[in-house]
Amino acid sequence: DESPFDESPFDESPFDEESDLNVSLEEIEMLPLNIEKEPESKTPVGLWRNCRRTRRSKSISPPRNNEISRNASPVRRRVNFYQRIKEQSQIRGIARFFSSSRESNEYAPSGPIVASAGLDLCMPVLLNFHMFVMMTHTDSETSGGIPPQVLPLIFLSILMLRSCVPFGPRKRFWKRINRAIAAPFSTVTFRDELIGEVATSMVRPLQDIFFAIFYYFASIYGIFSGKIELEDTGSVLTHNMLLHNVVLPTCAVLPLLCRFLQTLRKAYDEQRRWPYLGNAFKYLTATLVIFYGMTHNEEERSSWWIYCFAVCLIYQIWWDIVIDWELLRFVPRDELEAAGVCLPFVPRIRLRSKRLFKSNRSYWRIIFFDVICRFTWMISFIPAYHLNISGEIENTFSMDVKSFVGFGVSFVELLRRCSWVIIRLELETIKITNGRYAGNSYAAKSSRIQYSWFAPGDNGENHASQRNSMKWAAYRLLAKRLFFLELIVWLAAFVGLGFWVAALI
Repeated sequence: DESPFDESPFDESPFDEESDLNVSLEEIEMLPLNIEKEPESKTPVGLWRNCRRTRRSKSISPPRNNEISRNASPVRRRVNFYQRIKEQSQIRGIARFFSSSRESNEYAPSGPIVASAGLDLCMPVLLNFHMFVMMTHTDSETSGGIPPQVLPLIFLSILMLRSCVPFGPRKRFWKRINRAIAAPFSTVTFRDELIGEVATSMVRPLQDIFFAIFYYFASIYGIFSGKIELEDTGSVLTHNMLLHNVVLPTCAVLPLLCRFLQTLRKAYDEQRRWPYLGNAFKYLTATLVIFYGMTHNEEERSSWWIYCFAVCLIYQIWWDIVIDWELLRFVPRDELEAAGVCLPFVPRIRLRSKRLFKSNRSYWRIIFFDVICRFTWMISFIPAYHLNISGEIENTFSMDVKSFVGFGVSFVELLRRCSWVIIRLELETIKITNGRYAGNSYAAKSSRIQYSWFAPGDNGENHASQRNSMKWAAYRLLAKRLFFLELIVWLAAFVGLGFWVAALI
């Protein structure tokens, strides 16, 4: 592996005038760590240390303002430029995933920063919950006549303020969320894919957040108008048609639609069907099963819904292990025979050769956990109940009403998604740091879009002629537009079949 900076990009060597240099050659060579040249840094610990070392080297480097650059010698300015370009090109591995762009490493959160942010949100929640329990188990005179329903309002007010203050970091956070949501209108990056995948597993927490927002504004309206008592706000929202039939189902559908559009945009940018349309088919079939479960009562569901649920579940498990993780590969029989293994009952399934974790048991445990708990992903979309046209409550997932099943489903799904992200991030790290990684044959990209019936024929013309080149250029443009129409058909099928399944009885 040759570095792109082995040859100097300048006409003159920056070391011709050594008397003008204020730094030694050893300081010039102290550049960020190169992962490809140090095999011990390919472990997860080494990659994270590389990320931290890159951030530390940028934080302790002297400032390069215009005054210093203006007063420095020409040779010194050339050395600074050379070093700055090489520092930006050395961002590799996990550091690239947390960077704000491909050329910089301005944002790489460390473990203590993430832990402090989690503690910042956890402590107010525990304090508010403790005060709420204490006030509900004491008399109104002891609590000073303050109803316990006021505490969630105070906590939500502080939480809304913290979501916008401080403005700089919050702006960066909401900008990343907005970019992931605007999938069809911008290029989809790996970070956008991760945000979309995590959002599909956080449907129930998102629904709780929107329910809390409705509760907050309904309580504020009741306090100032006097039409709704603070103690009756919860019962009023229980029978609210707008909340249960529009807002909460929309919270469940939007992450699926966003991820579906991301796969279509990836297919359009790459001009390839596989594996992007295969992933889109996964979200399409899952959405149809979820729509039917959301809009139909438990007693009204057909047995075909259970069969479709099982088929979609098997397809999702296969996609996770073979396509998203590329963790399993099927060894051809000729390789087994070449290795001296000729027994027919010997399993042909192996883990991929390139891995970052030393223990193979960790991978098999994650695979087993994903197979056992994969059903929680679709179950988490189905609410406990919905309201019919007459405003009566119909149970869609009755086990979630008077038990901890709903909380258990959400918790297990978040744990499963965490393990999914770890293996997915490992695979992407291997692809970046190892240019020779071939990957899984099932996850290999298909050839570019071809519509052979529109392709220009030879007609005895030379392929290098200008007329034939213009024909092929027009064909490529036509193929791109036809593929765009094909993706529009996929989107129309997503919307049309969704409404048809929701109205199907």
